Amino acid sequence: MALEGVGDILKIPQEIIIDILSNLNIPAQFLTPLFSIPYANEISLVVIGLFTIISIFVGIKWILKLVGIAFVIVGFLQGIGGGITAVIIILGIAVLVKILRKILGKGEGFGKGLGKEEKMPEIKEEEFKMPEMGGEEEFKMPEEKPEAPIQPEMPQVPSQTMPQQRVCPYCSSPLTYISQYQRYYCSRCQMYI
Repeated sequence: MALEGVGDILKIPQEIIIDILSNLNIPAQFLTPLFSIPYANEISLVVIGLFTIISIFVGIKWILKLVGIAFVIVGFLQGIGGGITAVIIILGIAVLVKILRKILGKGEGFGKGLGKEEKMPEIKEEEFKMPEMGGEEEFKMPEEKPEAPIQPEMPQVPSQTMPQQRVCPYCSSPLTYISQYQRYYCSRCQMYI
């Protein structure tokens, strides 16, 4: 299979870091993954490669974010030794590229983006001066005349044929007009009139 030797690229720097950390009396269970994940080396290599490429094109703040994410992912896949290896590789390559760009003048170094910095054209002071007005004329605001208060108009209600209040011919109680049936209803007699 083509991926068999690819994951071994990280083994040498990872073993060096694990040796250094074990000499610092860090327990071995932190230096190795908690459980084995298939293709962990290959996934770690892809994450490191992808984040390294991205880190070349972004500013320092994003590089630090990418390094933190890579540490978590690779640290989960291969233990703290793998996470620290990822951080060193990404930071090392990104900083080296940024320094080379700064030295060669082909980029902003630790700034954002690629390409040369463009200088803003110089603007002369005369371009910002207001033209002088001739004479001693002053600009006067038009005078405001007080207006008469506005009288609100009463809205005109369209004339509707509202039913008149009627009483039941049987019990003399007030009737209710039911518009759905267009009839009067007596609630006491419980019938339409």
